[in-house]
Amino acid sequence: MNRRTFVAGLAAAGMAHAATAPHVLAQTAADAPLSVLGAAWRLWTARHLDPSGRVVDALQDRASHSEGQGYGLTLAALMGDQNAALSIVSWTEDNLAVRDDGLLAWRWFPDRADPIADRNNASDGDLFYAWGCLLAGRAFGRGDLVERANDITATLVAKCVVADPRGNGRLLFVPAVDGFQRDDSVVINPSYAMPRAMEELASAAGEPRLADTARDCVSMLNDLAVDGTTPDWMLITPEGPQVDEVLSDRTGYEAIRVPLFLIWSGLTPNAMVERHRAVAVAAEPRPGIAPTVFERTTGTVLERSNDVGYQALSALLGCGERGGSNPFLPIPPFGAPQPYYPATLHMMSLVAQLDRYPGCVPL
Repeated sequence: MNRRTFVAGLAAAGMAHAATAPHVLAQTAADAPLSVLGAAWRLWTARHLDPSGRVVDALQDRASHSEGQGYGLTLAALMGDQNAALSIVSWTEDNLAVRDDGLLAWRWFPDRADPIADRNNASDGDLFYAWGCLLAGRAFGRGDLVERANDITATLVAKCVVADPRGNGRLLFVPAVDGFQRDDSVVINPSYAMPRAMEELASAAGEPRLADTARDCVSMLNDLAVDGTTPDWMLITPEGPQVDEVLSDRTGYEAIRVPLFLIWSGLTPNAMVERHRAVAVAAEPRPGIAPTVFERTTGTVLERSNDVGYQALSALLGCGERGGSNPFLPIPPFGAPQPYYPATLHMMSLVAQLDRYPGCVPL
């Protein structure tokens, strides 16, 4: 699709009121949990979404990322918030859709002569942005958004899906178009794959290779679970997975998303989810503080945080015990101010809990 035509379509549609669209989550949830989730969403947008549609990461020099735009758009679509969804799309198309291939530049800084110094993409940001376009297009009757999702999906498959160098027939999801393929090896970030998003986009766009990639990514995670939790980064060589010389192989702020995405995708029981759950229980999370960085093979806690979004992640893992009704810690309510990233993981944890473990609290 021509980007100018696409943006013009957004302008013509205007910022319609959120109430005009059906609540996507309302199909499977009761009114009381939805009111709790809606209150959390209103707080998230007030704190992290600029009226222009820019999701602001205050701790990163008030930068915006394709990741944040994708996360925000997906949540807006699920919440039935048409105002937020269309503003996010409008800002993203005006500021990050600067590449010739239709993928997004990964980071934008305010108050700089060149807000986008690096025009490389980030495949997880593109993935969530495409998924958000698909969900918003369906929720709000916007065929142009569905078409945009399909275009991004086709480009991701063409440029960010590669063969596993081990020659095992599996596919890998590389972090970006440029910079992560090294001779006969590939650097990957396992948290960049979101199986549910990949499956739904593959079906909508007629791109089964992306669905195959999702399944292969899950298989790789299950293989890795034999030795430990998910690493932030790893190098896949013809001989097998290795630690990259530069990038972290700890289970840190990137990898802690993996069990959330697996649970949200309905992939439980799952070996990697169980591995993360065992480590979370052994770390003895307690109200007011949560483990955030682990040594992946031993489970030793290296860092903790008092941001409640990370507590929500740990508590979501606990929801999987005893049929999803007795977490070892309750999922904390969304109320305390926290930075963009843990706040967004908190919102996603609440959505995943409502979808997969409705017997847990608070939803």
